[in-house]
Amino acid sequence: MPIRFRDPKTLITHARLLELVEYRPETGEFIWASERPKYGRIFKGDVIKGSFSGDGYSLLCLDAKVYGASRLAWFYVYGEWPMVEVDHIDTDKLNNRLDNLRIAPSRSLQCGNQGARCTNEAGLKGVRQRGTKWQARIVDQHLGCFNTPEEAHAAYLRAARERFGEYARSG
Repeated sequence: MPIRFRDPKTLITHARLLELVEYRPETGEFIWASERPKYGRIFKGDVIKGSFSGDGYSLLCLDAKVYGASRLAWFYVYGEWPMVEVDHIDTDKLNNRLDNLRIAPSRSLQCGNQGARCTNEAGLKGVRQRGTKWQARIVDQHLGCFNTPEEAHAAYLRAARERFGEYARSG
């Protein structure tokens, strides 16, 4: 299912964002830029704690709306809402440093940057056991069966570099 982005007209404006918070690109932290007495004990200079989405991304609530911290960081720095995916290069969903964020032109490319699933019996991305052989797959494409998991993984890596380019992740 494709990710649905909200209409930019319903989102916080860049001017309002700059009024409420400061973003530190070197740490990925958001800081309150002014006192917020109506929200309780929030003071200028406090790091915004936020919350977490069900899949582990950092969320921030501003003006009673919830935003993904990585998308908010991109908007803060570049002044435009990303209309595609914001990818965490190191796959750490909480690392919102600017040098760790990049635009992924498609969901498919962003998926290329995922690591091996925790249920992967081989521990190698793109590899699964089939009888006495090891099968290599990428997305929905069968790449062949091999004698060792390492051979299957090498086949996966070749295909991943071709398909995902800089978004390919080995592990």
